Amino acid sequence: MYGWAVWFLVVFVLVQHVEARNVLSIPSNPQSPKIGIFRLNFQLKQKALDANETGQTTVIADSVSHTLITTIGVGTPAQVMAVQIDTGSSLFWLRSPKCRGTSCSGQPVFDNTKSTSYVPMPPATALTGPLRKSIVYGDNTRVECELGVDTVMLGALVIPNQPLCEADVIQTTTGSSDGLIGLAPPGANTATDVFRNMIASKAISKPFASFWYNQSRQFSDTNAGQITFGGTDSSKFTGNFTWFPIPITGRNHWSTTFEGITLDSAPLTQNRTGTAIFDTGTTLAIIPSDTLSAIVLAANAKQLPNQGLYQVPCDKVSGIPPATFHIGQRRITLFAEQQVFVVDGTCLLIFAASTPNINVDVILGAMFLRHFYTVFDFGTSRTGLAISAGQLANSLRLTGKSAGSRVNVDVRWAFVLGWVVLSSLVI
Repeated sequence: MYGWAVWFLVVFVLVQHVEARNVLSIPSNPQSPKIGIFRLNFQLKQKALDANETGQTTVIADSVSHTLITTIGVGTPAQVMAVQIDTGSSLFWLRSPKCRGTSCSGQPVFDNTKSTSYVPMPPATALTGPLRKSIVYGDNTRVECELGVDTVMLGALVIPNQPLCEADVIQTTTGSSDGLIGLAPPGANTATDVFRNMIASKAISKPFASFWYNQSRQFSDTNAGQITFGGTDSSKFTGNFTWFPIPITGRNHWSTTFEGITLDSAPLTQNRTGTAIFDTGTTLAIIPSDTLSAIVLAANAKQLPNQGLYQVPCDKVSGIPPATFHIGQRRITLFAEQQVFVVDGTCLLIFAASTPNINVDVILGAMFLRHFYTVFDFGTSRTGLAISAGQLANSLRLTGKSAGSRVNVDVRWAFVLGWVVLSSLVI
């Protein structure tokens, strides 16, 4: 079907604490907040750059609260930047030397004056719109930037003439990565659309971006997750994909219809039809506040002081009733252990409450997606979920029910978290 040269780009992820956009601090224990961040060290960056220069298809990267961060090379010679890969937004931006403020000082920047392949963006067109861009994320982080054009290297994939946005304003109370690659669906139609350029250059065999999250308990792990551009990795999932086409009314996001949530077969949402978003840039599952209240009560959970997170007595986790998400006319059930993650012996719910500035009902972030091999199909504007395969120690049963079929699989559940990305969704 596709007459393009075949490239598979696989990005492996190393778990560390790194600075991220849209974060909440999570205490290592209820009395002692874990403060501080770790940036990619020189050796990691050099390995990533070497991989690009030798044509290998893997780069070493980090994850932030299981939202995926990878290193890319930008310009000639390549300047290595750590960027978040986010399906909940559309802009590709990098911190520039002109950036001022607490999120800019002393941080890596992309300096276009040091790149021989950089060219200014031509005058504004109908496609690019204004050359200056501004974006506001779900936690009110604001980024303002100017468009330019340069070569981008992502693993062995070289993307020439890639529009990018150089950020001189990053307004956030939580800091930021060096930049962000937005992978919103084709309907977003952004001037800096990286994936559209991959397709146009015929560098990939299929218009797929596929995400897999490792289930390892290791705090530092060179195989904590991977992103494949141009296809899927059959060793990372079992069974068939269940596909969720984007509704006509939701073309700017990887969305599907939301019909409600049931807890132990009892409906928590009455006569509600709305929108659910598949978002790799959000850590938790963001759900309506009334639904969260019911789950908190059933789980015997208590809110952490000054946090949007809920602690569950670890010896009571097994008593949490199953929660079934009704999305896209499918049913996906998370059992007790899938609704909880553990930080330094503290059990926390994977759910957080939606806020008024987020104009969707549900955001299915990494804590939900980690149970699945998730494919974002840019060709037909749909999201596919298959049961994730991987390490099976400390196994739990995850049940996905869709299209009248029931699939059972044992998965390993573990998570070490220092920071939580609340929401990357653009408002």
